[in-house]
Amino acid sequence: MSPIGSLLVYLVKVNIMTNSSRVKNSYLPAANFIRVVTALLITPIFSASICATTLSEADIANFASEINKNGKGTDLGAGTVIRDVFSKGRTLVYQYNVPSDWQPNTNGKKEVIAQAKSSGSSKLFFDEEINTSYQYFKGNLRVYVINIFAGEYSSVDLELDDKYVSIEGHAKSKGINMKLRPPKDWSVEDANGSNIVKVFKGNPGQYYMIVTKDMPSFSTRAQIREIYSDPKAVKEYAESVMPESDCTLIDYDAVTLNTYPAVTHEYICKLEQSGIQIEAANKTWTIFYEDKMIILQGSSARSGPEFEQLKKLFTMVSITAYFPEQFN
Repeated sequence: MSPIGSLLVYLVKVNIMTNSSRVKNSYLPAANFIRVVTALLITPIFSASICATTLSEADIANFASEINKNGKGTDLGAGTVIRDVFSKGRTLVYQYNVPSDWQPNTNGKKEVIAQAKSSGSSKLFFDEEINTSYQYFKGNLRVYVINIFAGEYSSVDLELDDKYVSIEGHAKSKGINMKLRPPKDWSVEDANGSNIVKVFKGNPGQYYMIVTKDMPSFSTRAQIREIYSDPKAVKEYAESVMPESDCTLIDYDAVTLNTYPAVTHEYICKLEQSGIQIEAANKTWTIFYEDKMIILQGSSARSGPEFEQLKKLFTMVSITAYFPEQFN
């Protein structure tokens, strides 16, 4: 038996023992087993690919074939047997045969994702943009399916706190009365810097800031909309407020946030930290508020899939921006 095959059998035994109280009528032993094997096999099989770029569909197909070759027919306990493992594009498909009295858990998808995050294998699926499908068969009848897109394995939870954070009366708010909802479970802190009112902090390298600045004169909403009805003006503004370091403008647009005109733009900057090159990504909204500017900026120390998920979260936060005084 190959080293990988031996590892497979060992993990099967460990998985059954550690999940013995839940083996009966549960899909989790099979799903946990596959995720552990995935995480451990991926390094020796595709180490070169991981160090370079996202795995290709051919890499994923080879990976599925290796798991299938070593695992097909393995009994995971209580009659749950690996039926087949294969890929379709960027989706890994895990199929299992289950006994006639097997019943799925009603919170199946949620628990599978939680287990993947706990084991660390979710990072692999998310970073490498690999979708997964867990399929369960009684005979030739498929009785249950859990489909999980790569983005669902993200460590970024797309939820907002129920309570608003207000900048009214803050020493650096410049008299602006605005509030918005921060991401759920992110810390809310005052920040250093003369113009930074609040900073929300998520996992290391994840930030969202509220910045205020004075404008040279008062402008009506209609005047600002007229100026930025020209895409060229939007691009010029976006480029003018990017840092002077090695940054690239990715996207820009004129939008409206709670009746106020705004410019949103996205850019990536190449930075060096401790001799390591990183790409920091930013999504920014500039709200033109009479004679003030409000800058809402979400930042990530990583570009790529994590930032794509964070952009959704940053957008959710920004569209909650609310100005109570406009309704007085």
